[in-house]
Amino acid sequence: EKYNRLADASHAVKVERARHESEFVVPLASLAFSSSNLQMLRAAIGISQRHAESNLMTTVPETEWLQRKALELGAIAASVFGAGFGGAVYAITRADDAETLCTTWGGAYGQAFPVASRASEFFITRPSECMTFLDGAE
Repeated sequence: EKYNRLADASHAVKVERARHESEFVVPLASLAFSSSNLQMLRAAIGISQRHAESNLMTTVPETEWLQRKALELGAIAASVFGAGFGGAVYAITRADDAETLCTTWGGAYGQAFPVASRASEFFITRPSECMTFLDGAE
């Protein structure tokens, strides 16, 4: 019974968190991207990160460190993502700064977490096109 109540409470938090992310954070980040407002983008993604750490508790020390280190190294924004099983972290930076950030970030992670870093991969990717409908379906 005790564990069922805890599971129900945890589920309620996750549902509320998903609602908040969908109704507040995503629109705020979208507005930030569309208006090229980098401060707003950093704030929106920061909200998402804080909720992942405090409400969902889906982060591990390594992903929390990576997020903070990316910002320290000059990323515009950074956050964990994934299902919370060790997960992943993304960082947003200007294209001209991507190679330096990626190399420096990966090197710093290797020094801070030498064992965990053996299974890590740092790479650069560009954002894709926005959502499109295929075959005229809407």
